[in-house]
Amino acid sequence: MSSVSAIAASGMRAAERRLEVSAHNVASGLPGDAPDAVVKAFSALRADQVQMPDGGTTVRVSRHPDGSAVDLIHEVVEQLTARYAFAANAKVFEADAHMRKSLLDIKV
Repeated sequence: MSSVSAIAASGMRAAERRLEVSAHNVASGLPGDAPDAVVKAFSALRADQVQMPDGGTTVRVSRHPDGSAVDLIHEVVEQLTARYAFAANAKVFEADAHMRKSLLDIKV
């Protein structure tokens, strides 16, 4: 796998992980009128996408520092962002494969 494909694949994995975290938050979300004890027992997860030193990206998952309840609007935005990031990285992966094929066709 070329370095371009490896970077695109890491971006696809990161987008998948961000979507998983957001889906977890939505599925485990509490209504705004939930008792304080229940809200403190559950805090939303946070997905931070960071650059890897050798290229590519990864996601670090942690608990929300303020222990806030799930904001559904934020989660919808996170899911759409993950969707578009995955699609963009898939296009990069496809373009790399197409360029490699063209290069092999020229050499043969």
